[in-house]
Order: sequence, then C-alpha cells, then structure tokens
Amino acid sequence: MAAPLVAPPRGDEKAKAERKAAKAEKKAAKKNPPESVSAAVLSDDEKSDTKAKRKAARTAKRSAKKASPDAAAPLVAPLGDEEKAQAKAARKVEKAKKKSEKKSARGDGAEPGDAQQAAVKAERKAKKAEKKADRKNRKSDDGDDDAGGRETRISLAGFSADLASRIRERIESVLAASDASCRWAEPDGKSDVTVYAFEEPSAGAEQIGASIESIANDRARFRIFIGRAGLPASDGADPFGAENQAIAKLASTFEGAFVDVASQSRRYGAERVLENGALSDFGAELVATAILGIASSGRVAKSSLPRPQWPVPPDLAEARALDAASVLAQLTWSGPKVPRPLLMHATKESMEAFLDGKVAVTEEQSFDLKLPIAWPSELPTRTAEAQVLGLELLSGPLNYWYVKASGGSDAEIDALIKERSVSAGEILARAGKIIVDFADSHPPSHSAAWAESAVSRRAPVLALFVLCCKLATKRKVKFDEAVFLRVFNELLNLIEVLRASDFYKPGSFEGVQQDSLLAGLALSLRKTDYAERLLTESTERLKMLQLDVGLTADGVWRAGTFSDHCSLLTQFRTMIGDFGPNDTALKEPLAAAAKKMTVFAEALLKSDGSPPAFDDGRQKSYLKKIAGTRRALADAGFGKNAPAKGKPMARITDTYVFREGQYFASHTTRNPVPDSSLVILHREAPSVARDNPGGISLAFAHGAKDLLVGADPGEGTKRKDKAANFDASLRNGYQIDGVGYVPEQPFKPNSARLTKSWRGEGWAAAKSIDETNPAGSIIRTVVHLKAQHALIVVDELRTADGSEASFEQFWHVAPGLAAPDSTQTPLRFAGTENGNLTVAFDAQGTISSGPEGEGGTCVRRSLKLAKGVAASLFQWSETPADAVLKVLSAGDGDWSLEAIGSGFDALISLAGEELRYEPKAAP
Repeated sequence: MAAPLVAPPRGDEKAKAERKAAKAEKKAAKKNPPESVSAAVLSDDEKSDTKAKRKAARTAKRSAKKASPDAAAPLVAPLGDEEKAQAKAARKVEKAKKKSEKKSARGDGAEPGDAQQAAVKAERKAKKAEKKADRKNRKSDDGDDDAGGRETRISLAGFSADLASRIRERIESVLAASDASCRWAEPDGKSDVTVYAFEEPSAGAEQIGASIESIANDRARFRIFIGRAGLPASDGADPFGAENQAIAKLASTFEGAFVDVASQSRRYGAERVLENGALSDFGAELVATAILGIASSGRVAKSSLPRPQWPVPPDLAEARALDAASVLAQLTWSGPKVPRPLLMHATKESMEAFLDGKVAVTEEQSFDLKLPIAWPSELPTRTAEAQVLGLELLSGPLNYWYVKASGGSDAEIDALIKERSVSAGEILARAGKIIVDFADSHPPSHSAAWAESAVSRRAPVLALFVLCCKLATKRKVKFDEAVFLRVFNELLNLIEVLRASDFYKPGSFEGVQQDSLLAGLALSLRKTDYAERLLTESTERLKMLQLDVGLTADGVWRAGTFSDHCSLLTQFRTMIGDFGPNDTALKEPLAAAAKKMTVFAEALLKSDGSPPAFDDGRQKSYLKKIAGTRRALADAGFGKNAPAKGKPMARITDTYVFREGQYFASHTTRNPVPDSSLVILHREAPSVARDNPGGISLAFAHGAKDLLVGADPGEGTKRKDKAANFDASLRNGYQIDGVGYVPEQPFKPNSARLTKSWRGEGWAAAKSIDETNPAGSIIRTVVHLKAQHALIVVDELRTADGSEASFEQFWHVAPGLAAPDSTQTPLRFAGTENGNLTVAFDAQGTISSGPEGEGGTCVRRSLKLAKGVAASLFQWSETPADAVLKVLSAGDGDWSLEAIGSGFDALISLAGEELRYEPKAAP
C-alpha cells in the first residue's frame, strides 16, 4: 500500500507536530489576513467550506470574463507577466553591457566581440522572455479547458468563399460526430494549421512559386497545401502538372503536407470529384478528410483531432470483397527472395524467441506470446517498438519460412527446427494467430501502433505472411484461410494509411522511403487489380512528388545530407532490381535520376571514397555504393560504363559546377589518386520550418585527409538552440559584432547563393554571396590552385548601414593537424604522419586560435571596418612552406592581390565578372 503523502506524528513527536501546525496557520494568517474577526476563528469545516466558496466564486468570475470579452478593463491594470518579463529582460541587457564594459576596462583578455556578444545574448533572452509571457497570455485567451488542452486552430487561405464554406461544414460535421471541435483562425492570425489553396485560374506555376515569401511570414505552426485537379488531357496527362509541382515544392520547402487532388480524382473518378471544372461536394469532402487526416497524424503539435474515416474507393472495395481463394489465385510473385522492402534475414535468436513464445523487450523485461497476448503498453526503446508495434519479431521466422519453402536453407536454424520437431504449418499458423491477436488488440487509433514508424514496419511483415501463404498453396502446406483473409485485409488497412497524405512529405528522404515501400508491397500483391493500381500510383507519386520536387536538374538531392543522397541512390538501385524485365517504363525515371545523382556523388568524394566533413553526414567510403549503382544501371540497360569491382572509375572532369544544386567542386585531377586536393564551396538551402537561413559552406581536403571542415556546435547543445546550430561561423564563415545567426528574420530564399565560376589552366574558382546576416554581407571568391594544393579565399566585407563593425572570421582546421605554438603568421599545422598545412593572411586584423572539438583547432581573425577586403591562404605541402598574401587594391567589386606559396608566385585580380590568375615570370 502506498505511504501517505504526509506521515502522521509518532509517539513523543506529537507535540512537535502540533507546534508546526500552529506555526503554519499563523504564517498563513499573516500572508492572508482575515477580513473580520469572525473569519479568524472559523472551525476546520467552516474554513474548508469558505475556501470552496471562494474557489467557486473565482471560477464563476473567470467564466463570466470569458463569456464577456468586451467587458471594460480596470482603469489601472496591475503589472502583468509580459510587463514583468520585459522589465526583467531589460535589466539583463543593462547588466550584461555593464559587465562587458568592466571586463574591457580591466583588460583581462576580453576578445574584441565579447561585449557585443554579451549584449546580443541578453537581447535574445529578453525576446525569449517576452515570447514566453506572450504564449502564456495567449494560452489563457485561447480558453484552455480544465484538462489543459485547447481546440486546434485551423486557417484556410486562398480558397473561394464557396469552397471554404463547404470544407468548414464538412470538418465541423466530422468533429461533431466525434464530440470534438476546432477553432477557425483569422487569415492574418496565428494558427496551428494553415491550409493553402490556389484556386485562381490565372495562378500559374511561376506565380505559385513566388508566393513563398508571403507564406513564410504567415503565423502558422504547420502548413498543408492543396493541389489542383482538372479533367485529364487526351493523353491522360495532368492539366495542372506544372502548377502541382510548384505547390508540392512549397510543401517541401515548408516541410508541410501536400494533398494530391489530381490523384484522388483518378482513383475515385473525375465525375465524382469534379463538377464544372471545380471541386464537387464529394471532392470537398475528400479535401476536408485529408486535412483532418494530416492534422490528426501527430505532425501538428498538440492537436487532439480525431482520425477521420475515408470514403471507400472502388479498388479497395473490390479487394475487400475477394475471398481467400481468389486472392491467392491472383498473386504471382514467385521469386526465391521476397521484394527488398520485405526482406529481413532470420537469426537463430529470433527463431528461438518465436518458438519459445517469449520476446525480450529489454534485458530485464519480456512478454509471452501465449494467446491472448498481453501486449506491453510501454516500450522503452525504438528497437522494442519495432519488435512489438512493427511486429518485426515475426520478420525473421517468416523470412526463413519463405526461403526454406523456396529451396533455400540455413543450417543453424534448420537444426533448431529439427530439434524442436516443429512443422512448417505450425510456424505459419502461429505467426498468423499472433498477427490477428495484435490487430484485435490495436484497432485504428491515435496510439503508437498507428504512428508512421509502426505502420511502415508492420506492413512488410503482413505482406510477407501473405506471400508465405501463397507459397504454402504450392507446397501443399495447410493453413487457415480465414486467418489469411483477416491478415490480407489488415494489410490493406495499413497500405491505405501509407497511401494517404497523413505522413507523406514531398521532396524528402522519408517520402522516397514511403513510396518505395508501397511499390514493394504492390509487387508482393501483383496481378490483383488493387496492387496494379497501387504500383502505378506509388511510382507516379515517387516521380512527381519526390524526383521532380526533391532532385535538382543537375542531380543534387535538395534536402538532408550527402549521406542521405547516397542512401537514396541505393534505394533507387534496389527498386530497379525488384522490377521485372518488362517494367521498363517503371524503371526509366529511377534510372535517369540515379545516373545524375551518381555524377554528383562522385564529384564530392576524396581519394578514399569519403566526402569532406562539410555537413552532418557519415564520414565513410561510398565507393562501393556508387560503383554498385553504376553496375546495376548497366545490367538493366541504362548505362554503358560499369566499373570493375574494387576499382574506382575516373571522374568525368576535374571541376564540377552544379548551378541549381549550388555546389562547386574542384579536384586536382580526374583520377581519384592520393596526391590530389579538393575544394568544395556550397550554398546550404534555407529552411523556413527550422528557422534556418542557410548560408555558404567551404571545405578543403588533400587525399583522404580533411584540412578545413565544418564545425559542430558545442557539446551539449540542444537541437532547439538555433543560434548555436545555425551560426555562420560553423561553416568557416563570419560573425558580425559577435552574431552569426539572427532569429526570425523575414524569409529571403536567395540570401545566400553561388553566382559565378571560372576555369583556367591549372586553377578553378567560384564566387558566392552571403546576406543571411542583416548586419552585413560577405562576397567570397575561392581560387583553387590544383597542382599546388592551395586554396586562396578573398572576402569582400560590407556592413549594411555603412558604419564600422567587428567582422570575425572563423577557420576550422581538421583534427589530426598539430597546431603551432604561436599565432605568428604564417601558421603551420603539422600532420600526424606527414605533410603540413600552411595558413597565411593579409596584414589586417588580429589572429587568435584555440582547440575545439576532438583534436581540431579554430583560427579566428578579427577586423574592424565598414567596407574592405580580407584575403586568406591555405596550402598543403610535404614540408613546411612560407606563404605571403598582400592586398594591392580593393574597390567595389574590384580587387587585386599578390599570393606567394610553395610552387607559385602570382597576381590574382577581379574586375567586375572577370577573374585573372597571372603567374609571375621566373627571374
């Protein structure tokens, strides 16, 4: 029995407890003096009754206030939370400024930008406090109920009055049936979900794309974008293909959702969805259902809307009407292995757990598979969630069953099965009963069992069971057809969740995985009418909403890391391998994308096959993946040149410019040899959803060794700390007056960009502009001297208001390079095995350096100016080398300098758009 919250006095402690109680009453009386003498001598029952009455009065007062929002406010309002927060924040700002001034006056080692940094930090805290108070006030105004929840606020933008009215009516009807409700936010007010439509007939793709800035400034937590639909052209093409691609790109940019009305029109029938070229009442119902489905999927924070029920489309109704024999007769997959999305290798441990009927959740926790199963309600790890909610505890046994029935074997598991005297029919029967028991215990709901991760893991397991039953009919292995049919229909339910827009993200790694999974599930059910439509729909969606949206024309995946790019290559290669020889039309878009993506991937690899450390991707060799993709394309008839195993292919060039993808990559040679250097200049795209303005990144490497790298934020930095995670200084950039990231700026899609590139004999160069910091701009020109393994960086600096500011330059030298003892230039960093990195600057500014991360060094240069040019030089050489940089002239867009290093002595100049590299003649 639980112990009482307050332990009663024991023995001789009774008097002590009474004294404490009297003292507490006295203290309470002082804090809240009685209004009359009689109130001070109330009995305990009377006190309790009075307290209850006061509480009831306060509740009634609050209710009256909510009911009468226009009631007059008192003439003099007390100091509220917001005012208190602002006053406290102002005191913090003043205190920080005084502290910085005292530190500077003492001269105790303060860096030039410390005062500004402290002041900016204090101002950020002030804004944060104001926001916190504002949120608290808004929460009160929003009318939170006693349980602490509130209605989800939905805003409709760009809809005609008629369509908006019909969608509202449908949503309210669905919510009322579930005893739920929402609030309709004002168009310019804050919302939890803003839904955007583009009904104006004259709104073309260009106009839709240009709306990005106005949408970015809306006060929406999550955004849903509604596609357009019309009667298909004579060739079946979408009449709004270009417009829908532009809308889907907006959804991708804002990490929102896209409702593919054109696809719904094809599935349900254009005659039902459209009426006189516009959405019919049924079409409006589908859009309303999609909005509720997305809002209830967990993607909208703090939304408690119920999951809606979709109208049943004809192909699903037909599939559900099939009996077991009809389904089994139509299935045609008969390969020795299942489609790749269903594949999971069996282990002895997974089979033992299945046969023993005991599944470990953690080292200490397990549960029995004895029917009915007591499924655990709390799962401490993602692995446990996958095993239980994804039913991956059955993946190994079912994969073993399929491979064994197809003529394969696993000696270790074969021996285990023989030892236990378990028949093939018993394994299949037990797996089917476990699936049915899970389905009975986890009907569709808001629970974790119906989250995207669980659904995506569970669907392949059920599809694998269906294929095992198909194979069982051939092998004359008996199974319960009623169980088979139940599992088949549960699989259809999971597929419908994945087909909808609930979890789907256009132009994303996750979206590609979802479409690839649907295609794999369609292959496993192929030749049923339902699966044929699913295969067509999933591959079309993959092309339109992933490849056309997420992939640039020059083969760069827009979102995520370089590792994500290479993982997608593997995904496309896998899909091509799963399609049959007659599926050329399905394979062609994937092959075309893979070929372009392979060129980009090869462009960014060092001699050992790994990329420079310029993003958060994994630092490992991708040569095997890329070579495997090239061989798969060649085998499928989509490529001619396939590399031999273990031998990297020569690059198609030594200098790459991906203009749409915003990458510049310069190598010493086409061949991936150890004595080759690599320079990468890259524009990281902005993300409105993450409040990341993007910016310019620079990396430098020689052979397999990184020289200049991107830095990680400090240890312990939280993902929500945007100032720490998105600071431009992490990318070998600048802080201006101590600030490298300014939150909540007006969105500018091209505030950072690559603008120009040049190539010459033995050198290549590129120019970028970074205006992400409102305090100033940096125009950067990088010159790669290929044979000399030298990188020269020229930065044109300018403040926004023309006044002087502190520009602090950050250079992140990679781990494994020993820092020099002093900051006298040139700086020489010694490699752990051999070689040296020489770093030199022009004569301006003060230099400092210090250790960072795991063995790296941060070199900082501080300059005080309103406008000017700063030049830096980095060179890798076998022995320590001298280096000299001298700025000869600096004007608006024009500059010239002298650069001397190991193996070169040259003049470099920029006049407008003309860059010149002129080696000096030998004396």
